[in-house]
Amino acid sequence: AHPVAFTDIAGDGQLMIEEADPPGLPDILLRLLEHPDSDLRVGACQGIERLSIEEHLELLCARLKREEDPAVQGALLRAISSTAPTEAFDLLKSHLDSEEESVCRGALVGLIRYCGLEGAVEAGARLVGLEKSESGKERRLAANLLGDIGVTNFYRGVESLLRDKDPSVQEAAPRAAGRLHKPRLW
Repeated sequence: AHPVAFTDIAGDGQLMIEEADPPGLPDILLRLLEHPDSDLRVGACQGIERLSIEEHLELLCARLKREEDPAVQGALLRAISSTAPTEAFDLLKSHLDSEEESVCRGALVGLIRYCGLEGAVEAGARLVGLEKSESGKERRLAANLLGDIGVTNFYRGVESLLRDKDPSVQEAAPRAAGRLHKPRLW
């Protein structure tokens, strides 16, 4: 048997799954979506996102409808987008205006990472709007999103946020820069 361990590797409360890819891993992850601990459910979603198993789309969408925790909802949106990008586009788009930051964040990341040019265009305009917003909260969200997306070529957005005057943006932007692995940012 291969153990499945959940580790907070980034130090931000997001659990990542470390495993030796056991044959039953997809089933283990799907079962964990029903676990009472929301951190475990987020970790399971992250594992499903990495595995991108299309046949789980219906189950993930059904879980999204029942899920009450916004962090898990956002992680589910990312998992759904990785498993079936074409089918996920409209679902993700419908969550872009969520009042819950983690839900909006999951939708934006899913659109940019997995939904091709159409997804990047739809979410990209919103991301640029957040980056240039008057609101420090929205600029902080932009920094977090840029780190979540992890596309090295998006470094210019992080570059401007590294010089931001708002303390919450100053805290988020260096984390995003670290996730982009772009020497120019250091």
